[in-house]
Amino acid sequence: DTKYTEEELETIFKEAKVAHRKKKEAAGDIGHQVHSAIEEWIKNPDAPVTLQDALGQTMLAHFKEWATKNKITFLASEKRIYSETHWVAGTLDMLFEKDGKTYVGDIKTTSGIWDRTPFFQCAGYGMMLKESEDIDIAGYCIVRLGKDGSFEEKWSMDVEGDKQGFLAALTLFKQLENYKK
Repeated sequence: DTKYTEEELETIFKEAKVAHRKKKEAAGDIGHQVHSAIEEWIKNPDAPVTLQDALGQTMLAHFKEWATKNKITFLASEKRIYSETHWVAGTLDMLFEKDGKTYVGDIKTTSGIWDRTPFFQCAGYGMMLKESEDIDIAGYCIVRLGKDGSFEEKWSMDVEGDKQGFLAALTLFKQLENYKK
């Protein structure tokens, strides 16, 4: 049985109160670092890219292995794009070719891919690329690099269905924003 003074308990409670935020910020930081390292590697695959964190190195190694195994040719990384038609903009993680076809890819550092939402996001980018650069997209790939060292990839070739999902989400978002006004 450990007995704490009132001051010690107050300190423990204060730390506990913000522990979730600190954990979330640390997790977000590793995700940002890995995204940046991947962007560096895509833009210059011959240059050494290192992360000081062992987990970050594992995540980067998984990405490199995925790209090599799939014979990916990168066309862009962290590309800013927009649509005047739909009045949206974003930054796509990667645009690449595989087997002579062009794909939009997204990198996630979450604990899982739970639904089709990431494919809707990629479809939005695909629509923007078609509008601004007349690029036809064959499908989408989500590469998940887990903060527990896990790896997952999911592909969607349902380009039209994912576009419809994106447009439905965009309509809902705009209607909810209008309500706030």
